[in-house]
Amino acid sequence: MYVTPQFPGGGVVQSYRYSLAVAADNHLVFGKDIIYTFGPLSTIYTGFYSFQNHLLSELLSFFLIASLSFFIYKLFEKSGYLIKLLLIVYFFVNVNTHIDFFFILLPALAALFLINSYSKTKLYLATVLLFGFISALLLLVKLSFGVEAFIDLALLLVFYAIKKDIKSCLLLVSAFSVFFTLLYAVSGQGISNIFYYPLNIYYGVAGYNDSMSCPGPFEPVAASAFFLVCFIAYLVCRSLSPFNLQRLFSVFVIFLLSLVVFKHGFVRNDIWHSAGIYMLQLFWLIFLLREPGKSFSKYALITVCMLSLLCFGVYNEQFFLSGSQIRQAYSNLTAKAGSTERLFIETENRSNYENSVQSIRNASPLPLLSGTSDIYNYNQAVLLASGNRWNPRPAFQSYQAVTPYLAEMNYRHLLNKDTAPDNIFFRVETIDDRFPSMDDGLSWKALLGLYKPSGWTEKDDYIILHRVPSSGGVLSVLDEKTIQGKFGQEVANPYENSFVFLRLTFKKSIIGRFISAVYKTEPVWIRVSLQNGQERSFRIIPSMSETGFLISPFIENNSDFSNLYVPGYFSDHGNVVRSVAILSESSYQYSGFSVTFEKLESPGRTETSALKLRKTALDVKNIEKDNSVKFYLESFDYRFDNSGKLKADISGWALKKGVDIADSSYYLLFSNNEDCFEVPIDTSSRNDVTQYFSDGHNYDKSGFAYSGLIDVSELNKNDNFYIYLKMIINNMEYVIPLNK
Repeated sequence: MYVTPQFPGGGVVQSYRYSLAVAADNHLVFGKDIIYTFGPLSTIYTGFYSFQNHLLSELLSFFLIASLSFFIYKLFEKSGYLIKLLLIVYFFVNVNTHIDFFFILLPALAALFLINSYSKTKLYLATVLLFGFISALLLLVKLSFGVEAFIDLALLLVFYAIKKDIKSCLLLVSAFSVFFTLLYAVSGQGISNIFYYPLNIYYGVAGYNDSMSCPGPFEPVAASAFFLVCFIAYLVCRSLSPFNLQRLFSVFVIFLLSLVVFKHGFVRNDIWHSAGIYMLQLFWLIFLLREPGKSFSKYALITVCMLSLLCFGVYNEQFFLSGSQIRQAYSNLTAKAGSTERLFIETENRSNYENSVQSIRNASPLPLLSGTSDIYNYNQAVLLASGNRWNPRPAFQSYQAVTPYLAEMNYRHLLNKDTAPDNIFFRVETIDDRFPSMDDGLSWKALLGLYKPSGWTEKDDYIILHRVPSSGGVLSVLDEKTIQGKFGQEVANPYENSFVFLRLTFKKSIIGRFISAVYKTEPVWIRVSLQNGQERSFRIIPSMSETGFLISPFIENNSDFSNLYVPGYFSDHGNVVRSVAILSESSYQYSGFSVTFEKLESPGRTETSALKLRKTALDVKNIEKDNSVKFYLESFDYRFDNSGKLKADISGWALKKGVDIADSSYYLLFSNNEDCFEVPIDTSSRNDVTQYFSDGHNYDKSGFAYSGLIDVSELNKNDNFYIYLKMIINNMEYVIPLNK
């Protein structure tokens, strides 16, 4: 429902919106390749510029706006001028502040119209078709919108069944099925993949309640709940005295709408989300004012509603209507109206898109690597802007892998050599003060076993991991111990000075299940006691902790993660976890939990034997620069292990411009201007380099790479040795200083 398109930016929100648009444009299958709380037509909600679906998204957005306006008009058609004026002010002020609410409101209004105008209008059958179209469309935009619309559809089917109106039942089901299939195909998903989408629906929304709940002021929650209970009770009484089937089903729709908005508003319980429940209560206030009669219950309910709204305003002054809010609303609407023509100026949209991408690239530059790449934890915008070949895991934001199924999907994605990315840009980061290694925790077993560090990005904000085919596989479990836990109880780590995974399995109580269904699950915390005497507390997500995460050593930043690959890491660090304690202020929501410690083998156990240096007579003192020699060092990292061997990770490409490479070999040279030693490194295929130059020559054999140990015992430890790259192309030798 945006008028002007949105363009790429950094951060959590922009990253997922950017990713969804690219996924839809590249026809990644939702439910198989991508699983998220949105569908392939998410740009209708996000307003994000999409190369392929931009025009379609804008047309469908305008259609939804027109539908919302139509149903609002029909609901308040017989109201007086004062009520209509209040509605105009209401939408004028709020239409730009919380788009989610209007998407949630639309199917409910359509269902109310169909129930209350049953067989009373010539437009009825056309409106049945319209409801089917809206439900199908919203299900492909955002799953929470679509699920509510789907339940409204089910209520309508029950209503028609009671009325014995088989024609309307068949028409509604057929309309939804046909329009869903059509829109699914138009969005680029392909009809053959349509049965994957139910997986996206189920696993996209599963776990949201537990994972995204946050603490907030309870007073607005209580005030809103009290008003909504009174409001539903008022409507039920009106439908039963005397009994009226249409009014009763209208209550069901209103109850569903109120529950969805209530949960959506108070799971996170922040200003952005709770705005929806505030707007809903304002809407019901106008709804009550239009009701005929002057009963005590009506005015008492209006009073309760106003007190509830006042409670919101006390806790956040943004909920009070002020002159500045009205002026801001006017500015937003006029600005959007004045720039509507930009919708159809594709050259300007493309230019703005590319400029935004370049801004991201400049702020967080990533090297262009051969093969495919993914990025951990969540800043996908940085990777997409870099130009690397994107190969996302199904739950492509690590914080979003909130169920065991999603964690397993991401884990299997890394295990399968045909689907796993060749490179991973890795950063330790999370949201909501979660335990740093919990997001995609299961995947760390694969990351530490199948991938090795090959360097850092330009600003040292990401570690570059490269998949090593010769590795020994994922980290295996050597031993494990399980105990029954109690909230607040210290549980000792039985495997100190080892790599330890922690798995927690929680069981909700009956009251916990009920509270989660109508409200939210209160956060659970973990307190870790470290060997150095520190205690640290973080939030954990019960469903995410079932598949496990690295608990010891305690990893808090990129340097800690990089050190996991260093043999003997535990000997000089105090971040071994001695004990853990699980904490919750609402422990009554759980009937119990178990704690499992897994002892893992070390990530460094798969090192291959060290390469031997050999002395060479090559003189590097007077290297002549050849301007036709081009090279790019993508990554180069080296350090000494405990045995004194050099751990080296290097990759890149080198070539002689204008010369087809029929044969090539590469060596690292170590020289102190007196002695020179060399060691061969691997040649890799780089057809991307050929495509990059596009000068008619073949540079496919221009790549080099090595990850492993080098025995440097031949070098005099008191001398400084400089590192060079020697390449032999078609039997011609070239030497390139690496300035290392």
